[in-house]
Amino acid sequence: LKDCDFKNKKFDHIAAFQTLEHVSDPYQFLVDAGKILNDGGKLFIEVPNLNDALLSMWPVGAYRKFYFQKAHTFYFSPKSIKTLFSKVGFKLEKIYFLQDYNLFNHFFWYLNNGPQSNSSFGLSVPHINFSGFSSRASQKINQLILTADKDYKKVLSEYQITSNIFVIASKTSK
Repeated sequence: LKDCDFKNKKFDHIAAFQTLEHVSDPYQFLVDAGKILNDGGKLFIEVPNLNDALLSMWPVGAYRKFYFQKAHTFYFSPKSIKTLFSKVGFKLEKIYFLQDYNLFNHFFWYLNNGPQSNSSFGLSVPHINFSGFSSRASQKINQLILTADKDYKKVLSEYQITSNIFVIASKTSK
C-alpha cells in the first residue's frame, strides 16, 4: 500500500480479501491502510483461519501440507488477529467465522486423505444427483444433506474453527 499513489485521497472503506496472509508485514500493511482510511472508515479483512476444522479437529495429515504454503507468509487465529488489530489501533467492530467449503468436502478429505480434483464440488451446494429414486425421496434426502451442511457450518462458526476469519474494523479518530 505504501507504494501506491492515491494522490492524497482518503477512503471510507478498504477491503482486502485473502490478502493479509501474503504480505511481508501485516502490521505495516494495516498501518498503511489506516493512513488512507478516513476517521470512522471501515476496514474489511478476510484471512484463512489457523484453527480451520480440517487442521484442528479432523485427523487428516495431508491437509497440513495442503494448508501451509510458501505463498502464505503469515497465519492468523482469532487471538492473533485481535492482537494485530489492537496493536495497530483499529477498533474491532465484528469478527465473523465463515466456512466456504461444504460438509462433503470435509468428508472427502477424511475418507481420501487428499483434496478433490477441483474446488467446485466442495464449494457448491451439497446434493446428490440420484437416479432410480422417486423425485420426492431425492428431494427429501437432498434437503437433509443441505440442512446438515448448514448445521455443520453453524457449529464450526460457533467454535471458531471455520476456514476463514472475516473482520470488520474501524479507524478511530485521533
